Amino acid sequence: MSTYTLLVFDCDGTFLNDAGEVLDSTKQALRKCSEKGIKIAFASGRAKEGIENVIKKIQADNLIDYYICHNGARIYDADKGRYLADKHLVLADYPDLLKLAEGSALGFYAFANGQILAYNQDDAYADEEAGKNSVPVNPMADAPLETQIYKFVIPGSPEKLDRLQDSLPEEITEQYSVVRSAQTNLEFLHPDASKGIGIQMLCDSIGYNVEQALPFGDAQNDYSMYEATGNMIAMGNAQSCLKDIATMITDDNNHDGIARAIKTIVL
Repeated sequence: MSTYTLLVFDCDGTFLNDAGEVLDSTKQALRKCSEKGIKIAFASGRAKEGIENVIKKIQADNLIDYYICHNGARIYDADKGRYLADKHLVLADYPDLLKLAEGSALGFYAFANGQILAYNQDDAYADEEAGKNSVPVNPMADAPLETQIYKFVIPGSPEKLDRLQDSLPEEITEQYSVVRSAQTNLEFLHPDASKGIGIQMLCDSIGYNVEQALPFGDAQNDYSMYEATGNMIAMGNAQSCLKDIATMITDDNNHDGIARAIKTIVL
């Protein structure tokens, strides 16, 4: 019998294949886990609405129990229809981050509740995220400074973001949790928000030992899930930082990686 009672999946690059779809083998594996009473959660940089877009692709009700949204800034209990935890910033925090973005000739937007606030009009990156998450884009200038923000995002080319991330001032890295959920996004969250902290808070809330959680990931922002649980299924397409510490390296997100890991370790 598996010791894992909670499976936690990153969405993009892990649960979804490169075409943005869910493999049939993944759907079948999840059903078997659910039948055995194993709880299933998503941990994603996406908002709640974006995670629900992924769930629609599974085409099965009640398989996903919890959402760890915005890289750990919010935790949602799907069964009870309510948030279990909330780690937000406020819009008034943005000037120092905007200065960094403008100094590197990069864009800037923020995720609030149910909307994206864009600093510039016609921000292609903000529009892309809005489409993925099914939320509108509104002008940042029109929002009150006390608006709750779940992450500020500086988007741009991987090369520019690499340089910016490597040169962030110490006061910024102390004030925010800084992650890359994609190579084209540098994200700034509440200092106590991460996917790993999200798993810990979720387990505390539902009465699980965090070591009972098995996370699946592919990118840098998934590393905190390993730090929290001591476990990690690294996808075949994962970055080396995950493969180096993985409990198991499975096949990639296009070739039954999730199903293989579940069959081998969980079932």
